[in-house]
Amino acid sequence: MVMAIATSIIVYAYMEQTKVEKALVALQANYSNTRFELLDKQEEQRYVLKTEGESIADSLVSLLPENTCILRIHNGGCLSCYAQNVIHLYQLVKDLDIPFAVLGTYSTRRQFKGETAGLIPTDSVFNVNVDCYGFLPADSIDKPYLFVIRNGEARQVYILNKNGSETLKLYVKSLIK
Repeated sequence: MVMAIATSIIVYAYMEQTKVEKALVALQANYSNTRFELLDKQEEQRYVLKTEGESIADSLVSLLPENTCILRIHNGGCLSCYAQNVIHLYQLVKDLDIPFAVLGTYSTRRQFKGETAGLIPTDSVFNVNVDCYGFLPADSIDKPYLFVIRNGEARQVYILNKNGSETLKLYVKSLIK
């Protein structure tokens, strides 16, 4: 009887230890993911700060309307990864009647149209495909981002997230004057 109780205690202790070890592994994985996300956000914010107030070439300023929400996309980033928020963005600016434009950098106009197909009706939105890449520091992070041109400078820079529709909504609402 004592052996049975001792064996039961040992088995129970082993099972509890295994549960704790699994919980620790899960906690470590969660910590690593959270740390990675925070580092990613930190890098994004550095690029936002570098881009905010950056002068935009006159050739681009003449193409893009002032005080317009501009979606910056290029073939270095995965636009389809952000599809849900791009669609949400378009709906928000349309519903709130905010001027909107798309600025792309793709090899061809056809590639540009193909990338935006199903996300943004480029036939009804001001859009331009330019061959210059890296004219703003935020181009380096290979993510779609938004900005407004004011007095020839990039203002109100916002980097799109794959799943941040609430912050996107707040950003778009901040554009209303």
